[in-house]
Amino acid sequence: MTVPSSDVVFDLDERLQIQSCGVLDLPAEILATIFSIVHSLALSSPATQFTTSDTVIALSQVNSFWRETCLSFPALWTYIHIICDSIDEAKRAQIFLERSGTLPLTIDIRAEIGLVVAPMRQETIHMIQKLFAECERWKEASFSIHSRSLEHIAWVFRDEPRERFRFSMLEKLLFSRTIERRYGTGRLFQIFQSQCTPRLHTLAIAPGYHVSLPFAFGQITSLTLCEIKSSTMIPSNFSTLCHQLEKLQITRTAGGHEQMQTSTTAHVLTRLKSLTVRGSGSGRLWGLLTLPSLQNLELATIESTFPLEHEAVLNMLRRSDCGHSIRRMSLVGVDVKDAHVESMLDLVPSLQELVLHETVSTQKKVLTKRFLAALKAPTSPSKPGNNPTESPLTETPNGSPSQIHLIPRLTHIELHIYYFPDFRLDILSEILLSRITTGTTRIQAYSTLFSPFPNHSLPSSFLPSSSHSSASSRSLALDSVCPTRHAVGIATIARQVEGSQETNLELERERNISEPTSGPLKHVRLCFILPKDSPQGQVPFELAKMVNRLRLFSTAEILGEVKCQGGGWGRRC
Repeated sequence: MTVPSSDVVFDLDERLQIQSCGVLDLPAEILATIFSIVHSLALSSPATQFTTSDTVIALSQVNSFWRETCLSFPALWTYIHIICDSIDEAKRAQIFLERSGTLPLTIDIRAEIGLVVAPMRQETIHMIQKLFAECERWKEASFSIHSRSLEHIAWVFRDEPRERFRFSMLEKLLFSRTIERRYGTGRLFQIFQSQCTPRLHTLAIAPGYHVSLPFAFGQITSLTLCEIKSSTMIPSNFSTLCHQLEKLQITRTAGGHEQMQTSTTAHVLTRLKSLTVRGSGSGRLWGLLTLPSLQNLELATIESTFPLEHEAVLNMLRRSDCGHSIRRMSLVGVDVKDAHVESMLDLVPSLQELVLHETVSTQKKVLTKRFLAALKAPTSPSKPGNNPTESPLTETPNGSPSQIHLIPRLTHIELHIYYFPDFRLDILSEILLSRITTGTTRIQAYSTLFSPFPNHSLPSSFLPSSSHSSASSRSLALDSVCPTRHAVGIATIARQVEGSQETNLELERERNISEPTSGPLKHVRLCFILPKDSPQGQVPFELAKMVNRLRLFSTAEILGEVKCQGGGWGRRC
């Protein structure tokens, strides 16, 4: 059979480069492992998932040795996708089906976006018949096609007995397009009845699907409900039907305001650990949920048009009494005020991971001076006048940061910040430093030595006096300029600060930053979004300086990134 051409084609120069780089000398087993890693990475990324077959075919066409390696490794051929209007895709699917041997398959049947729905080509129908004939090998299946296309598939099997289809290995089943009930899609769903899917645990369904369909809801642990415009679309027996549910994702689109009703059926999901809600709407949904075992809460693009939404989330957390069990919270594009977020964080004292993405609105900033002050780890009391640098956090109207200590166990934080000139970068820096530091003496010494980085040099009394002092001096000076080499420098200077008799620096324990009870932070990711008119590719000096300072003071993983509003450009810092 002729292999359809791939969109990923190596030209002659690339092939010669591959053949001369030494990779051809690798044993077939190692080469196959490399191919497998590339294959897995391609599948895991939405940007490359649907070109995976192109990559595999391109690798198999470099030379005869690579071709033999690919053909002898069936796992490379287990992802099969069909685009309903493409003859080449049907032929390619046939090749992948044959070369995958007897391994479990991932099936993806989709239609081009915006395509006018038309009857399937005969080649596609024949290929789908062959795939369903191998249904016992299916491990994952995804249908992203119009209702009429589903009807075409169902029509193909109209005379087949249901008992013929047994998806004994199927674990994930996804239907991600809106269903119109006037089409006879029920016949297709009957094929996936609960008796035929003993291992099914992940299900994604879009509007038009009803829980009366014969899916194995009782064994589902992960459920995605797409495009839910109203909480009334969730059935009254939901908690009984999905009693094993551990992960729930709900995507809602903006719709009319739903008034809260006192007589509603509550859904107590005792096993649910993760809840993701995307979209806007009112708080009626939250009033229906009680989640005593919740550990992960993700909210995205929830508009403040309906103030009931935020109060309802707080009420759900209080009613569920799950605050101490929540370990991760993600607020992405949630256009709320700092007080709302602070109220939520106040209910989750055991939180370890926080993801917070601001909106472009400057009137409802979340990362305000007041909110940042509340995030600061508490410090030990200092004597009046003893603090060498007055903290900008002492200006907060709501008391000392040591009295406002949210989420003390935080280990991971990700912030997307719309950066404007009036943003208090100094406060953000101090807050992060208060949570990433691990030793009192070392950090106090570094604060004195390196802040505010006047000339990137060290006092001579802190440089080694051994025969290697010259090399050591150069190394330490380089560490102070290049924070990526900070680890050795930090340890060396810390020991010298503690043991030096020549320095006039007084390391009073009362004045040092005490070891925080919060952590320390292990991972910090900062993304600053600049205005559209910002110079292309230029990272503001103060941002790069702050990120470098954090890296210098800590062994935590510090990731810094700068983007232009609208996605024009981006750079790491």
